[in-house]
Amino acid sequence: MKELLDMEMRMRRRGPDSHISDNESLLDMPSINDQLDRKPKMQPWLQGRLAFSKKTSRFEIPMDVRVLERMTPVEYLTRYCIISTRRLAFYRRHFNKVDKDNDLKINRKELEAGMRAVHVDSITVEQIDKTVEMLEINNEETYKFNFKIFAALCALSERLLYPQFVTEDTVHIAEHQKEKVEDADFEALDWKLDGCHVNPPVKKILYML
Repeated sequence: MKELLDMEMRMRRRGPDSHISDNESLLDMPSINDQLDRKPKMQPWLQGRLAFSKKTSRFEIPMDVRVLERMTPVEYLTRYCIISTRRLAFYRRHFNKVDKDNDLKINRKELEAGMRAVHVDSITVEQIDKTVEMLEINNEETYKFNFKIFAALCALSERLLYPQFVTEDTVHIAEHQKEKVEDADFEALDWKLDGCHVNPPVKKILYML
């Protein structure tokens, strides 16, 4: 399209009696149909891992902290881990790639492959194992992970891995700071949980965030 506009501008400068030279044959010009037939490129943020950031997900504390006494780690992460729309699309793309039978659930091996793809192999199998162990899932090897759990695990692992990739020069960048809402939620966590017998696995996650 740019070539067509450039040609029109040259014709206007030459005047109404001008003609197209052999060097400017219409055959060399891309047709309008060619321009329209070109497929739009996939957005860059869907093609590779996005930079680590604390703003792509937000972890919340429920208004009534007493619900944490009966809540499992899976329930906490799938309910109170808020992931940005952009990041969710990124996670969804990798989930769909490992969900070979398209049943919207993946097994433990597929989960590992998906998480490694999300982090472009910057996460080790051991780190994935430790992250999954935090969910305290029974029969982990035969468990089927849906997309909500996969996305929550990716967000959690990104938050836990974050310190390994931030430097002193970048730690103060806005993207490397938690959302103010999350900061407010986790401020004085000891005071908020005082007298509340939070399920130990959930409490461990809260203090690691």
